[in-house]
Amino acid sequence: MDNPNQATERVPSSERCRMAHDFNNDLTVILRRCDLLLNLLGDNAEAGKHLRLMQQAAHHMAGRIIDPCEIARGGFNFSRT
Repeated sequence: MDNPNQATERVPSSERCRMAHDFNNDLTVILRRCDLLLNLLGDNAEAGKHLRLMQQAAHHMAGRIIDPCEIARGGFNFSRT
């Protein structure tokens, strides 16, 4: 693929915006379920450690998505930070 934006050019902006919103919705489900399970588990340190890692990863991804429709317009570049 010579043009790095080639893949996004094939998908209409409205569809990319919907996909970005869906992504944010999925992250919200993951974060809320982690909260729920942490509350239910109480003192289970081993399981809690794994859930907190999942929360941390989901928060990291959520922090990378500032405006879902910015992705749709092609103005957001994913980076490995």
